[in-house]
Amino acid sequence: MFTVINILQIFLFIIAGIFYLGGQGWLLGGLLLHKSLIKRKSDTLLLGELPFLLICGMIINYFILLLFQHLVISLIISGLLAVIGLCTYTLYFFTISGKKRYLPTAGQLTGILLICFIFLGPILTEPLHEWDARTIWFFHAKMIFEAETIGQEAGWQHPSVQVTHTDYPKL
Repeated sequence: MFTVINILQIFLFIIAGIFYLGGQGWLLGGLLLHKSLIKRKSDTLLLGELPFLLICGMIINYFILLLFQHLVISLIISGLLAVIGLCTYTLYFFTISGKKRYLPTAGQLTGILLICFIFLGPILTEPLHEWDARTIWFFHAKMIFEAETIGQEAGWQHPSVQVTHTDYPKL
């Protein structure tokens, strides 16, 4: 079962992922939403921009991984982009300090956290029970991790791994 340390590690991992993808996403999302990385164009809710930024970050992260195909190189480049994006978002956030920031109220934030925790349980536990996740996706993830690439060097053509549907998408 989960211990307090495991729950804290999961929580910190989720927060780090939000900063990582959000920083990358701001580089594209800020330009699309406000036509600038440091100036505000529209009065949108800052928390409302977060899902859009996370999706933009996932797209950028996916593109970089497909472009370089080596996990370490992709992580370094994506990390640098995330830091640059977080720095420009910090500038953007503090340039609107005199204006209303449109932050959520305590009740809205409590509701958001409650809904996140309701959905987080099945998201974290359901893949452990499904057969495909254990036999196909976890095995593919282990192959990618061990080879440190999503390219052919991971061994996708070896006859012994063909039973795990190596033609399925990797990401």
